Amino acid sequence: MSVHPPSWPDRFLAWYCNPELLEEIQGDAHELYFERLKHEGKRSADLKYVWDVLRFFRWSNIKRENEYLPGSLGAHWGLNFKMSVRNAGKNKLIFGVKTLGLSICLAFSILLAAFIVNELTFDQFNSNYDRIYRVALKINFKDHVTNYAVSPLPIGEALKEDIPEIQNYFRFMYEDKPIFRIDENVFYEEATLAADSNFLKVLTFDFIKGDPYSLNGPDKIVLTETLAAKFFGDEDPLGKSVEFGQSFLLEVTGVIKDVPANSHLQFDALISWETFERDDAWGNLNAYNYILLKPGATIEEVKKKMPSVMEAYNEMILRDYDATFETIFQKITDIHFSEYQDEDIAQKRNKSHLFILIAVVVLFLMTGVINYLNLTLAELTANSKKLEF
Repeated sequence: MSVHPPSWPDRFLAWYCNPELLEEIQGDAHELYFERLKHEGKRSADLKYVWDVLRFFRWSNIKRENEYLPGSLGAHWGLNFKMSVRNAGKNKLIFGVKTLGLSICLAFSILLAAFIVNELTFDQFNSNYDRIYRVALKINFKDHVTNYAVSPLPIGEALKEDIPEIQNYFRFMYEDKPIFRIDENVFYEEATLAADSNFLKVLTFDFIKGDPYSLNGPDKIVLTETLAAKFFGDEDPLGKSVEFGQSFLLEVTGVIKDVPANSHLQFDALISWETFERDDAWGNLNAYNYILLKPGATIEEVKKKMPSVMEAYNEMILRDYDATFETIFQKITDIHFSEYQDEDIAQKRNKSHLFILIAVVVLFLMTGVINYLNLTLAELTANSKKLEF
């Protein structure tokens, strides 16, 4: 009667062991088994054989999927890669044409895709962008309707005081491109806003110098990084004076990084609101007003409370202009794609144009891939015909 080691440890060893090492390991284990069988008996030899099989179960002896054998998937990929390199060397012109075509299509598609993403993320750099709304007006006259991006100067403050869901507000006026003087140098191409002290507290801009309170008080100015370098070069601009118009000396109290390209507001300088004397009456329809909702509050809750807050203003519009008005709340991320409004200084874009660009991206990608595949198939067909002859 022939005696053999236990069968299940043998099967376990064959399952986990690297095929290149299996014969050697299994041979040594069998040799030890038969030696123990003579001196220690079958029971002891069987137990120690099981222990040997388990002892050899370590990382260096285990099969690895990335160690491809001849005929495996890895070998096929390696062979295909080598053939591709050889074909590219033999047919440099075709390889160059199809690779260049695919590269141009991919580069153009990526460029367009980056532009589309930039457009779709307008104003989302603001940390609270989902809670910021612009207060606009729709005035219904007897013979026409006018939509304004501006609203009465005191409306933001009134809404904050009377509607608990509103956390904060800010307002600003567009000063166009005023004249600035520094010593003998004159500058007149800088887009400037006159903004109240909450402007930098609600919107999110990165400060290089100063802080969100830099617009507190009169005769203050905050510059963008590019404008600060243009005005003062490498000097520290903080605390320096800028002459505004013919009569104001403004103190530089802050420097922010340049306004992101995907901001609907583009400006070079901010002058503090308190620098100017304003007619803060409800009839002064010249300010851009924004509100910040409290976390968890909705704009629908604000709209429900609007009639009581705006009752006096509605009576004034009806009496003085024989018209009625409607307050329009525009989410800050929607302003870029909104329709035209009088007095609007925001960057605008037609959203339907983006869908056209998306279609162009898809078309370019498909064109590049199809062109590459057609040239590759043509190259393979030509090579196969050569082999037949």
